[in-house]
Amino acid sequence: MQQSLKINSFENRNLQKLKYLDLRGNTIKQISDDAFRVINKLIYLNLNNNLLSALSEDTFKDLTRLEYLYLESNRIYRLDENTFINLESLRFLDLDNNRLKTLSEAVFDGLDNVAQIRLSGNRIEKLIVGSFDGIEWTTQKLYLGWNRISTLKEGMFRDLIKLRLLSLRHNKIKTLPREIFKDLIALELIYLDGNRIEALDSNLFHDQIRLKVLDISNNFIKDIDDDMFIRNCQLHSLYLSNNKFIVDSSKPFLRIPSLSLLKLSNCVVNHLTKNIFQNTPNLTAIALDNVFLSTIDIESIKQLKCLKFLSLHGNPIQCDCSLQRVRKWCIIQNIDLYWFTLDSGFLTIEEHKEPTCEFPDIFEDMPWSHMDANLKC
Repeated sequence: MQQSLKINSFENRNLQKLKYLDLRGNTIKQISDDAFRVINKLIYLNLNNNLLSALSEDTFKDLTRLEYLYLESNRIYRLDENTFINLESLRFLDLDNNRLKTLSEAVFDGLDNVAQIRLSGNRIEKLIVGSFDGIEWTTQKLYLGWNRISTLKEGMFRDLIKLRLLSLRHNKIKTLPREIFKDLIALELIYLDGNRIEALDSNLFHDQIRLKVLDISNNFIKDIDDDMFIRNCQLHSLYLSNNKFIVDSSKPFLRIPSLSLLKLSNCVVNHLTKNIFQNTPNLTAIALDNVFLSTIDIESIKQLKCLKFLSLHGNPIQCDCSLQRVRKWCIIQNIDLYWFTLDSGFLTIEEHKEPTCEFPDIFEDMPWSHMDANLKC
């Protein structure tokens, strides 16, 4: 297999008009500075799964028309300051699964039209203020998941006013500065799951009025202000599973009228009281698996006119006449009680699984659907 790309790799082959080049899965270790001079009309270049370790400022100097650049799963540990300086047409840059540890200031300078940058699965430990300077007006999606980032500084994402998606999932972040997202006024999707976050400032998402999806599951969050999302009028999906907080069921939980999907699995919700979903009236799907739930007031779900899915697996619920009424009402309203969700990275695996009784002992492990034959109500 070829281990280096040089200009003679493409000379004398009548490739001057070539627009698409796929070189993935080779053993390319080096690219000479003039390797692409002959094929400078490229729009698409795929170098995934090679052995590249470093890129110089002249590597892509001739590819001014390039729109898509794939560099995933190489061994790149360093990006020179002007590596991308001539890629003025680039729209998509994939650097996932490399060995980058740091991003220098203005490292993406020159990417005047880039809309998506993927940096997941590297070894990045910290970001400096200024790393994303030069791409403020075009970048819409930024992926930084599965790195080693532990600290975020205010101003780190300054002026990224077009950013719609930010992924910081599965890092080592413990705290989020109050104004870390201040300039990200266009954000619609934020993924912060799988970190070590313990607390959220009540104004953290104050400026994200377009926010639609927020995933802060699998952290160590102990409390959430009920009015934290009062300005997020478009928020429809909220993932809170696997945190440390205890829901106070004596009062309404969160004020998000737009919310459609709520996942609280593996937190603590002892009771579903009449008022718990009072300020989230448009819920269509609720996951409450393994939340130590013992009682359900039928009024808590009757007020949810849009409810279609309710997941209650793994709870110590008493199988009695009260629960039987809840189940029958859900059947009449076509609410799926067998719905079960398991988050795995970006995937949601859904399967049908019937909840079972835990109490009283004579009904232990009995499927809910068997209550009708065993209870005299």
